[in-house]
Amino acid sequence: VIWLTLSLTDAEEGIERARELQATADRLFFQFSDLLEDSGWPLDPSKYFGYRLLLGSEENSCGGSKLRVYMYNSTRDLTKQRLRTGFGMMAAASHMHAYLERSSCLTEDPEEADLFFVPAYHGQQYDEFIEVRAHAGDADERFPYLARRRGTDHFFVVSANLPSWVSLAPLRHAMQLTVESWQTNDGIPRWYSPWKDVMIPGYIDRWRIDAMRAVNKPTEKRGFLLVFHGNHPGTHKL
Repeated sequence: VIWLTLSLTDAEEGIERARELQATADRLFFQFSDLLEDSGWPLDPSKYFGYRLLLGSEENSCGGSKLRVYMYNSTRDLTKQRLRTGFGMMAAASHMHAYLERSSCLTEDPEEADLFFVPAYHGQQYDEFIEVRAHAGDADERFPYLARRRGTDHFFVVSANLPSWVSLAPLRHAMQLTVESWQTNDGIPRWYSPWKDVMIPGYIDRWRIDAMRAVNKPTEKRGFLLVFHGNHPGTHKL
């Protein structure tokens, strides 16, 4: 029951409460795992593996990097409902935040930071950051280190739909970690810059990876080589 309602707990009571309940669920599972086998309950703990990543159950070494990353708190309120935004093809921003939050390269001292991360999850929270707060009159107070190097040492994640040039203007020198390279939305062409931006893979849920692996074949036995992950622009309004 805890696992099934953990996403709702995160949305209504916050991520710290979700972490507490996740730890409780883990203790109960290991304590009564023998009973679970004979219970007949359709419960597969592996399905909740993504929760562990998103809740930051384990620290990481930042891939061995010596970079120091400062994370802004001024957009912390735009990182809500992580267990809902952290699944599906638009989950990259949620996972990147969760990863950096528990990494050894994070620093609270902006003077020693090599990079500055602005977290905001895909959807209305991301729109609030890119379309409103970055343009607001108090932007210098919310992002006090942005002007120091014209934003060239700042980065944010684009989980889907590149921002328009109008929206991007205050952050035009900042780095985008983006799953998109080129697209036209609302009749406006948008693209990333290989000089500063970084293309990252679109997020794929573990269950979907397992489903693809289940039908995997050796290359010589494949009649076609094709992959599609996403949706057609014509369905955006559906």
